[in-house]
Amino acid sequence: MEIDRKFRFIGFNPSKSGKIVTEEDGIIVLASDKALPQTLMFYHAECKRLGAEPRQLGGIALLIGRVEAYQRANERKVKVADVDEGPEAAAVLKPNL
Repeated sequence: MEIDRKFRFIGFNPSKSGKIVTEEDGIIVLASDKALPQTLMFYHAECKRLGAEPRQLGGIALLIGRVEAYQRANERKVKVADVDEGPEAAAVLKPNL
């Protein structure tokens, strides 16, 4: 089952693992999503509560800073997330099986 029905993608981790991620096991959230900084702050707090290691927490904190910097530099691109009508809406709103 596709987890992310809005985007089709292949993500490659260039580290030693070489892990590949697609819409079947990952999601894309755009840096222009107005809700993303607060979402990442919650994610950071939840990871900390669950016992994530310091490197993970540090990486999330740095990610928050990069997203905030992006949004400041690209104010016209920042918006509340939405779903386009037509095929995109049909895919995103299709009931889970």
